[in-house]
Amino acid sequence: MTPEQQRRGLIASVAILTLVVGWRFVLPLVRSGGEPATSFATSALRDGVPPQFLEALRLADLDLEPGEFKVGRDPFRFVVARKGPRKKPVPAPDPAPAQSTPPPPPRQGKPLAPQPPPVDVVYLGRFGPVSRPIAVFSDGDDIFNVLQGSVIKGVFVVDMIGYESADLKFVDFPDAPAKRLAVGG
Repeated sequence: MTPEQQRRGLIASVAILTLVVGWRFVLPLVRSGGEPATSFATSALRDGVPPQFLEALRLADLDLEPGEFKVGRDPFRFVVARKGPRKKPVPAPDPAPAQSTPPPPPRQGKPLAPQPPPVDVVYLGRFGPVSRPIAVFSDGDDIFNVLQGSVIKGVFVVDMIGYESADLKFVDFPDAPAKRLAVGG
């Protein structure tokens, strides 16, 4: 746009603004004989509205009077009512000095079976298509994006991938039940 076109656009904008202001503010003054309308009621009476349909505005009714404030229940504080006089707590007797007792003898029976390792990964979520979801796990250092049936860290097998949880089985313990991990847990 050239400077001449900008100047013409500015002049046109000012002219339109002047017409709007004249139509909005000056034209009502001209129609009313040069005196501005003092209130809605005055203009309504001049236009022929019967006075019985006009209500006087009492400004004193608009002033706020201080009301009575009653202190009552505070909804932000929970207090349990007492049922009687409060008793003083009785001090607990001093514990007897600890006597060295020998540890119980080991249980005689069948030896404990080896246990699966603790799960040290966190399930972060899933992405990908519904038919082949990809689970995301993290051990704090690495992030693992795996499909169902994949092995993580050589220890865990991804058994099931859900929207909010995933089931892990153990490579060395195929008969052990799967461990369910919730998102972020």
